[in-house]
Amino acid sequence: CNQKWVYSFLALQIPKTASSSIQATVGERNLIFKHRGLVAQKFSKHPLYRGIFDTRHLIPQHCVEVFGRQVFEFFSFCCVRNPVERILSSFYFGNQNKLNHVYGLRDGTTLSEYVKWLYNNRHRKDILILLPQTTWADNKIFPVEILRFERLKQDWADLLQKYQIQGLPDFLPHENQSQHKDWREEISGENLKMILDFTQEDRILYPELYV
Repeated sequence: CNQKWVYSFLALQIPKTASSSIQATVGERNLIFKHRGLVAQKFSKHPLYRGIFDTRHLIPQHCVEVFGRQVFEFFSFCCVRNPVERILSSFYFGNQNKLNHVYGLRDGTTLSEYVKWLYNNRHRKDILILLPQTTWADNKIFPVEILRFERLKQDWADLLQKYQIQGLPDFLPHENQSQHKDWREEISGENLKMILDFTQEDRILYPELYV
């Protein structure tokens, strides 16, 4: 693709997959952020984007509703993450930012209680963290490229080189980092079973987890 085509693009931002770090780097070159006023006008009251999980995390279907069919002419990418690690990160991030109140969870909710709550609500469509990552990372619609959180430093540098994207640093800051142990030290047994159940649609991205 040529230089003009990739100057503005869609940086699809899946919650807890380095989305804040990527947005801090690309700024208004991301069409979703550049036109955030238009996006907010159309979707600010949508239940999916309530609280801190706002319109920055616009799903592809809603991108088309905002920008029309012309959106397919732009380069797009997203980043995916180990689904179990992503749920663990969302728990700690939620605790740090008091997001329990967004969904009616009590202060001091434990990890096991959080996982059970997600499992019991797994069929709801208004909880952003419960949407499968394939909602964004569907190559039949978007994006052109899928980065991996686990190797993001290399994938980001490769992306810039492959598409000759100029004017962006080849490193990413670590924004909204939540401190926690490796997921294998914190999630096992029934909690792991429940997470693998309600993240089944991400099997295509991380098949090794679901054997």
